[in-house]
Amino acid sequence: MTLAVSHAILTEMGLSEDDMNFWSIASAMAVSRHHGNLANLKAFLNGYIFEFRKDFSPESITMRIPLDGVWKWLEEKFREFKLPDVKLSNNILTTEDALNKIDDWLWDYFKKFQTLEHSLAFLQLYSLLIGADKLDAAFAGKPPKIAKPIPQNVVDDYRRKEFGTPEKEINKLRDEIAQKVQKQIDENSDKKLFTLTAPTGSGKTLTALDVAFKLASKDNAPIIYCLPFTSIIDQNFETIQKLLTKNNIKLTEDILLKHHHLAPVEYKTTDEEEFDTDKQELLVESWRSRLIVTTFVQLFETLFSGRNRALKKLLQIPGAVVLLDEVQAIPRGLWELTREVAKTFANEYKTRFILMTATQPGIFTGADALELLPDSTYFEKLSRTELHLHIDDCITIDKLAKKIAEEYKKSKLSIIAVVNTINDSIDLYKKVKKLLPSSKRLFYLSSNIIPLERKERIKEMKNAKGEWILISTQVIEAGVDISADILHRDFAPLDSIIQAAGRCNREGKKDKGKVHLWKIKRENAKQCSAYMVYDGVLLDAAKDVLKDAQSVIQEPEFVKRVINYFSLLKNRGADNSSLELLKNFEYDCLAKKAKLFKDDYNTNQYFVIMKSDSDAQSLWDRYLEIQELKDFKERRKKFAEIKADFLARVISVRESVCKKRTKNEIMPIYPEMEGPGSYNEETGYMKGESGGCGIF
Repeated sequence: MTLAVSHAILTEMGLSEDDMNFWSIASAMAVSRHHGNLANLKAFLNGYIFEFRKDFSPESITMRIPLDGVWKWLEEKFREFKLPDVKLSNNILTTEDALNKIDDWLWDYFKKFQTLEHSLAFLQLYSLLIGADKLDAAFAGKPPKIAKPIPQNVVDDYRRKEFGTPEKEINKLRDEIAQKVQKQIDENSDKKLFTLTAPTGSGKTLTALDVAFKLASKDNAPIIYCLPFTSIIDQNFETIQKLLTKNNIKLTEDILLKHHHLAPVEYKTTDEEEFDTDKQELLVESWRSRLIVTTFVQLFETLFSGRNRALKKLLQIPGAVVLLDEVQAIPRGLWELTREVAKTFANEYKTRFILMTATQPGIFTGADALELLPDSTYFEKLSRTELHLHIDDCITIDKLAKKIAEEYKKSKLSIIAVVNTINDSIDLYKKVKKLLPSSKRLFYLSSNIIPLERKERIKEMKNAKGEWILISTQVIEAGVDISADILHRDFAPLDSIIQAAGRCNREGKKDKGKVHLWKIKRENAKQCSAYMVYDGVLLDAAKDVLKDAQSVIQEPEFVKRVINYFSLLKNRGADNSSLELLKNFEYDCLAKKAKLFKDDYNTNQYFVIMKSDSDAQSLWDRYLEIQELKDFKERRKKFAEIKADFLARVISVRESVCKKRTKNEIMPIYPEMEGPGSYNEETGYMKGESGGCGIF
């Protein structure tokens, strides 16, 4: 019926035959799946043809429905909602015609529609349908209005109030970069695709936000600011909050919205409207805001997963200004998909994209996007670090621990060591601690630590003065605003090495920060630790661009080697299969393949109750009470009230290091537990030697 009604309406609109047939099929698929997730069009059409023939067989009840009465009722509804005046009973396909033509018609046009433009257009239709359906049902046709646009000069006003006239050289350079970027935008305001490649610590965040506010003001567009990791969202979100507060802008969710799996489900408007939990969740997940701060995962799930819940917010992307910060975090296998989708949204829907990083990958070619800071000399002007290469031979954890301890005793400077695995990080931390038993400024960070504690430790280090040591995994690499005098990095892809170097002498307070690059190999291991974590293609490309280097590389040389590195990668291991899946409407297959941060391991979830955490036990008790509620909606509503605080104390542990459990079951770790399966307040989850888990 949907297919026939859509076909009749579109006939009256004077569309071309191809457009009419595409939107007829798309409408039928959207309506049939609007209470579930999208699978793929091929499977849908097979099922649709089967159901069509069954419904219109002589013995089917459909044949006994007075269709003329249905059409007349629909015509009345069209007039009620001021839709085109369509005589459905006159235009409808007859049953005989439909049965004769349906097979060939659907399959012929399916072949024509296998393009990226058609696939994304269908997703837009589906998003429009489910978004309107859910908002209409929740708010009886009157959802809250989005707030007025944020003034375009908020960043200029903030800089003037907060910093005044720049005096330090680093601030002068940041100001100069901002002016040059704005000049590029002013001269190329018709462009839609941009890159912003600038050194770490050069003020990219404020500069890009300034550009975004000014672009968005031209057509009342939302701004979607995406970051790769939740660990850096809070830091940047606080910067934006401060920026808006300094401009006397009220911080409500219709103005500024934070959305990721750890963020609280809260939504208030500037008109002081308040909503129940279900409505707040709907408004948050629909991105009903002027400025949305979110993760790459949220954006990519919206574009590529086919999930009903994720697709509600797709409607905010057409016409928006999308900032992709630390874009080097997008895996190599998704470059082509990201580029072609961004180009299609830019061409078809006037969406603006800005890809920001100090290590610009090869997602866009020179012809695709405009570089907002083409002057690469800023990498020379901000020459704050030098990279010391020690990669001809491998080093053990023991030897690296001794070097760090000796360095600390001798220099009394701040030191960061970034390694590739949790095992290496814990081992290195324990060995350094043993060598420096009296040190009270030894920190540890990894995903083995609950998010709440990670956030607190980063805050403590930022406020620390003088000497300290941090042993960490890659969780600090992209965008975390901490800085040390000396940094040690285990071998990694080149962009990861340069990003880690961005945590060294960040403000240029020392003459030169020293970054040491090693190849860690555990005793009796067959290969270096790097190959346990990273794709060999990435590591080999990094080795290739460093093989002709001197033992010390100055920061101005980083940019040239990064360009060479990404040029090599562009010709190695390219995979266009994700793009083909999207073109073919195979959303279920695409969702499995296009995971942003692939994790081939099944995990268990643990809620950590620490002695030092006075709120953890009451949160766990509340969680158990909620789980006893029989009504699913009530359970979901009550959990949303504690979700942010609860998940800030949850860690994910691979099943390989603990017992396999029922899916989605969360278990507690109590402070009195010891040994494998317990939680150490310094280094986090403790696994057993054999991988067993001892908490049961």
